[in-house]
Amino acid sequence: MTFNAFDIALSSGFSRLNFRKIDKSVDPNSMYYDDLVELEGTKTSFLFEPALTVRGGWESVKLQLQYLFSFNMTNKYLNFEPGKFSIGIYISLSKKYLEDLSKK
Repeated sequence: MTFNAFDIALSSGFSRLNFRKIDKSVDPNSMYYDDLVELEGTKTSFLFEPALTVRGGWESVKLQLQYLFSFNMTNKYLNFEPGKFSIGIYISLSKKYLEDLSKK
């Protein structure tokens, strides 16, 4: 959805993670040992990653905030990162905007 100075968007993506060599040389009593054993059994994971994006600012330049959720579809017990937050600048170089600049 786009408004004068504000945009909001939902998007989705898919990722595939492959692990080739898993080093389990940690103490078997370590809290990470069971995770490594689980990872060794599932070396490939497919993730579903929906995201919410919010932009605010002017017509052609906006501050962008995005939060991406991450769901492991292969093995729900292997949680890599539950989500990621990003911030950036969105610049639109549309033909209409460039024509308006050349007229000034």
